Parts: sequence; structure tokens; C-alpha cells
Amino acid sequence: NVVTAGQKLQPTVVVSENISYQVGQAKSVTVSVKYDGNDITDLFNFGYKLSTTEYGSVSSNANVFTFTPGSTKYSGIILTITATPIDAYADQYYKVEKTCTLNIVDKALAIEAELSATNVNIGENIYFTSVTVKDNEGKILSIDDGECTVEYQSSAPSVLAINASTGVMTPLAEGETTVKVIARKDKDGYASASWTQTVTVIDPTVYKAATKSGE
Repeated sequence: NVVTAGQKLQPTVVVSENISYQVGQAKSVTVSVKYDGNDITDLFNFGYKLSTTEYGSVSSNANVFTFTPGSTKYSGIILTITATPIDAYADQYYKVEKTCTLNIVDKALAIEAELSATNVNIGENIYFTSVTVKDNEGKILSIDDGECTVEYQSSAPSVLAINASTGVMTPLAEGETTVKVIARKDKDGYASASWTQTVTVIDPTVYKAATKSGE
């Protein structure tokens, strides 16, 4: 982005506005910064501050924060996230803040998932063969009927792109990524659950070329 002298761009901090934690169980959340649809997280330093430390504590590593709740149910802890541009970009972007609400609950979801493969060539199909979410009593919750929501993530979208809503995946480049599925039912006081799986994407043309050269 080209910035006129004396002007700055206003980025946006992206993070869930309501996050539920099960009593006594820490959980990490990733924060990102975007401008005009582009991810510019690497251009910022991050700070985190709780409205109260009576019910838990927060630690962080760059754009990932970990909240460790205590042993008491509590709703309405406000976490303020501050994203400050690094020195090289201080004249280009504003410092921005975002708040999210942390709720400590005594109910948690469980999630199970399976992939069609964990090693896939560029251009091949890879998909979820099953995704099942259960409540704390073992009841299966319907994703299609809105009993819970599911979000899909890839730690390296340049290697394996994934649609956050549908879970449709596209292998793009050779490398390794972690596929993550997050299930939520925040409105009923449930802590979210996540499932992860490492996926390796292979470029078959590289190995074909190596084989021919070795013949």
C-alpha cells in the first residue's frame, strides 16, 4: 500500500469477540491484523491486558495469547489487545486496539474429525470424511442445523488453502501445514474445542524430475 506523506492506514485486529474457557483449562488463541483484506500481522507487536486478574491470567507469544482460567465460573472478563506497528512501519499504520470477552464455564465441547489423507499431491483432492461435535453429555450436535458452529484453519494457507466455513481444501505448494477445526457453542456457555492434524503436501513434478535425472 502506498501512503501519502502525513497520512496513515487504519488496520483491523481480527479475533473472536467472545471466547469461552473451561474451568481450569488454558487455551491459546491466535490474533491477526489485516488491512484491505491483506494479512499484515508480521508488521505489528502485540500487548494484552485483562480487566481483572482475579479469575485467571494471560501470557503471550507475539500474536498468540494464552488465557489460563482459575477454578471459578465467571463471565465478562475483558481482554484488551493492542497492536502496535514495528518501527519500520510506524509511519504507515496506526496503532489499533480490539477487545474481546472471556467467559469461564464448566461445560466443554468435544470434537472428532477425520481426513481423507494426511499426505497429498498438489492438485489432488483432500477432504474431511467426518466432523463430529458432542456436548458434555455426549449428545451429537448438528452443524448444519446451527446447534454449534465450526471453523476450519490452515497454519500455512500458501501450502494448503482451506475455506474457513466449509472446510474445502486446496493443496497449493509443497510443504507441511497443521489443519485445525474449532467447534463453538458460546451462547449456551460451552468452552470451544479444537482438533488438529498435520498434513504434508507433495509436489510430484519435483520427484519425477529427480527420477528422470537419475536414470
